[in-house]
Amino acid sequence: MNIKSAIGSLSRILLYALLAVVLLVCGILVLVYSPWTQGLAREAIVKKMQSVPGGIHMELGDFRLRFPLNLEIEGFALIQNGDTIIGADRLEAGVKLLPLLSGRADLESALLIGGRYVIGTPDSLMYMTVDADSLALSPASVLLSEMDIALGDAAISGGRLDMTIRPDTSAPKPPSPPTNMRIRAERLSLRNFDYSMRLMPTIDTLSAHISY
Repeated sequence: MNIKSAIGSLSRILLYALLAVVLLVCGILVLVYSPWTQGLAREAIVKKMQSVPGGIHMELGDFRLRFPLNLEIEGFALIQNGDTIIGADRLEAGVKLLPLLSGRADLESALLIGGRYVIGTPDSLMYMTVDADSLALSPASVLLSEMDIALGDAAISGGRLDMTIRPDTSAPKPPSPPTNMRIRAERLSLRNFDYSMRLMPTIDTLSAHISY
């Protein structure tokens, strides 16, 4: 075999190998972004959460991942003892791909419709519920290893915060070790926000309404 033939054979092998890699990548992308695959992933996630101990029930109405990392979720809820502890009617978020490789989640924008977050239970020392008609972020980033959170513009519309704090009659316990966290924000806004607090037995009800 002369040099010309060897070079030709090597070129064809490299071309076939490159074509195989391209077809493999395209196949993986088609599979990942296929509604059928994402439907299976949604069912697997819900089924996995149902088996987690603690009596937490998960609901997930719809789940869509669009190229490259645009996430859409509808009808999401984590329910414990009949109360939704985390929920959202709809969530849209655009995540940058490359920063994830370095452990940082960068959101180009995020929109939460009909959100709910609950801390504690009605009979615990502190019970707090936060509801919002909408929450918009643009942009935002979280350094996962250090919980370093940076917010650009953040706006909450139609928010409601209710908090009840009861006296702690239990024996004092050593304080938990501190957790490092930093939150930086450029501009935050509240629209039609209602705040209500009960600090038992001193304050029965303390409330405020913030138009803007």
